[in-house]
Amino acid sequence: ILLTKFEKFLADLMHVDVFFIYSGAQPVCRFNQFRSRKKYLEYCNLSLEGVWRELHKKELSVDEQRYLFIRLEEAGGLFVLDAGKVVSHRYLLISCAGKFMSVDDLDEPCYRLLEAYLEIQHAAWSGLLHLCRELYSYCRGSYVWKKDTLSLLELGDALWTQGIIGNIGGESTKKAYLRQLLSFFNLPDLHDPCHRLGELGKRSVPHAFLQQLSAEYGHYWADKESGLSGAGMIGKGFLSSILFFVGFVVLLC
Repeated sequence: ILLTKFEKFLADLMHVDVFFIYSGAQPVCRFNQFRSRKKYLEYCNLSLEGVWRELHKKELSVDEQRYLFIRLEEAGGLFVLDAGKVVSHRYLLISCAGKFMSVDDLDEPCYRLLEAYLEIQHAAWSGLLHLCRELYSYCRGSYVWKKDTLSLLELGDALWTQGIIGNIGGESTKKAYLRQLLSFFNLPDLHDPCHRLGELGKRSVPHAFLQQLSAEYGHYWADKESGLSGAGMIGKGFLSSILFFVGFVVLLC
């Protein structure tokens, strides 16, 4: 994949080159060529915006999305945390007055400066991770939905409104749930699937698909119980869909 802005920004987050000099009694820090925390923060914000625009222009495959998260995990593993607070970086290079130093060699003012820069850098990595999760967190399954998209939304909405669907983490909204449902069945993503659901209210029978599904599934069991030949073929498509969907719901709950 050619993701210039993503790769450049990630590379900047994967190293720390720090140079300290003293101007009077106070130390001055140059962090990855930036001479002030304000400038470094502005750079991180602009880089995140650039990555956001770049990713929105690209249509990434599942493997390419997985690559992004592998790279992000690699970068995140370079930060050294203590009680949830970043205290160092595994690719940290410190120099002062032409001599290389370790974190332990820094006096208190220098360490506080370094810590402040590292917090900005770690926050930038967290922001990049959050951005990619927002764009690509919806898993894609190996199954396809054979009916129209609105029928799936109708079924999904019924499960949601009746409290059958539960949430185990992440964003707990109908919008997020429906987007994940569409993605699982490899349907095009709808930024606001709830808006599409409004089409149900314009129909004479809003739950037409559920009525049809219920009737077909009832016929399937009636035929099966009566032992009619070929009963297994009746409603087979609906049966496969509903059984798999119930299993999917169980996993979500």
